[in-house]
Amino acid sequence: MKRVRNRDAGNLIGEREEFYGSHFSGTIERDAWGTGMLEGPELTDYRDAFKGGPVYVVRSYATPIAWTPATGPLSWTVPTTTYSPTTTQHQHTVRYAVRRAAVAARVAVLV
Repeated sequence: MKRVRNRDAGNLIGEREEFYGSHFSGTIERDAWGTGMLEGPELTDYRDAFKGGPVYVVRSYATPIAWTPATGPLSWTVPTTTYSPTTTQHQHTVRYAVRRAAVAARVAVLV
């Protein structure tokens, strides 16, 4: 797993590569082991994502802020809930990376 500066994580997110930064990470997970502050319908969507196999999850602190299947076509879910200023910056990085990846791959994005 690569250690990166948070501002450099976007390229790794777009490629679904594992990384960790300062309270910011992207990993391939096999179950919904930690949900942080995620709640309501977004929590249900997150848990349901694992029914199809491993999921690439981007977290800010312990909260999933974006996810897509670990393999196959990109199908990103990026909840709109906001948290702290730091997490908001992480969310901006994710949204930018997801949009760049979508343009490159010409896939649907759920943002």
